[in-house]
Amino acid sequence: MHNHPFLRTRTTRIAFIGIWILVSGIYYAFMAMGYPDKWALEIFDVLLYNLLFSLITLLLWNAIRFSNPEKMSISQVLIYHVGLLAISEAAWIGAGYLIMSSIVQGDYQVHFMRTLSSRIISGLFFYSISILIYYLIMYYQNFRESALKEAELQALMKEAELSILRSQIKPHFLFNSLNSISSLTLSNPARAQEMIIKLSDFIRYSLAESERKMVPLRAELDYIRLYLDIEKVRFGEKLITLYEIGDKCLDCQLPNMILQPLYENAVKHGVYESTEPVEIRTTVSCTVNSLKIIISNTFDPESVARKGKGLGLKNILNRMHLIYHREDLIRIEKKGNQFEVSLYIPQDID
Repeated sequence: MHNHPFLRTRTTRIAFIGIWILVSGIYYAFMAMGYPDKWALEIFDVLLYNLLFSLITLLLWNAIRFSNPEKMSISQVLIYHVGLLAISEAAWIGAGYLIMSSIVQGDYQVHFMRTLSSRIISGLFFYSISILIYYLIMYYQNFRESALKEAELQALMKEAELSILRSQIKPHFLFNSLNSISSLTLSNPARAQEMIIKLSDFIRYSLAESERKMVPLRAELDYIRLYLDIEKVRFGEKLITLYEIGDKCLDCQLPNMILQPLYENAVKHGVYESTEPVEIRTTVSCTVNSLKIIISNTFDPESVARKGKGLGLKNILNRMHLIYHREDLIRIEKKGNQFEVSLYIPQDID
């Protein structure tokens, strides 16, 4: 009975007892007859019958819960409840009569017969209210279970979509790196070997972090520096990296591997296209509620832009929307020979 909705917590138990005390008072007001000079006995009669029906009410929960009304037709439900009502009334009135007649001597039978119709009507009222409350509780519980299942399904779908978006990062970068290694094996074997080692470390790190939803900024920056080291093997002094990061920002949390596509985009459209050295600058500031990351790179405005599907920025936009449910966390600006992406990471979410 510990799962009974009326007995589950101390509050529901107190409420159940309080309601039946109130019902007993109202019931007494209607039934106070037959013992004008024996009011104590009349009170006992009322309390006994209400106590008995409160016990029947508790038992009705299992009868309703296991009846599966969703699988029954309306006529079957009506027949079921008519039968259950008859059993409840017979058990209630019969048990009350046997107990009272064994205690009270004399004219109790006369009083019982005079009040029998009132008792039957009262039993019908008690039964109807109890059943109505139980059905409301059942439908509420079913609604909550459905809502929880839907929330779990949405969470699973969201995580699956995030996993797909994360998985797009690695192949996109790996193809470029492997092509570069292939070229370096002939022109510069030592650099090819260095790039393979760094690429191995990069993959090991990305696999280790792939199951973590949020990581501190310092871990993400270690990952980014490893990525840029690989790219520096390809581009040498043509790639210049600058960092302006406050120490207090290093412990701020952000989605894992959220920055790598931005740096890859800077390399692709900045370093790759330019004949001059290109700076990729990272500026990080933070408050209690927000982490602001600005990634900017210079580029040659005269160069012909490389064609691509834009997976990097789309990936970031989709992931940020899925995680934070906001559209205003990324700002992209292009001024002269400067391309800048500002990323705002909330720090006050659960």
